[in-house]
Amino acid sequence: MWSDGCASQYKSKGPFADLAHFWQDFGLTAERHYFGSRHSKGASDGESAVVKSAATRAIKGNQAVIATASDMFDLCQNRLEVEPSRDGSCKHFLRHFIFTPSSSINRDRDRQPLVIKGSQKLHW
Repeated sequence: MWSDGCASQYKSKGPFADLAHFWQDFGLTAERHYFGSRHSKGASDGESAVVKSAATRAIKGNQAVIATASDMFDLCQNRLEVEPSRDGSCKHFLRHFIFTPSSSINRDRDRQPLVIKGSQKLHW
């Protein structure tokens, strides 16, 4: 998991409890990595910019109304999924979007984590 250490991300009792129970929930160990604010210039940031730009253009051009996550998924699937051409002439990367309805996410956790005072003030 990557974060810039922002006080509002990953420093409250919920994310601490999730990290503590990661193995129990997913059967995997978890690692947290932090980088300085505004230093995330990786490939995923570029992909996020492509998605946000496409949504902005569609809204400003009165070509789409995005009121739900499903609307955003439909826009991305229709405008940004590019199949490579058979002859190899297409130079776009293949993008694939997966929609996960919120009803399929299990949020029932029997956890009552304790608050760790001062954790949001820490800079890791």
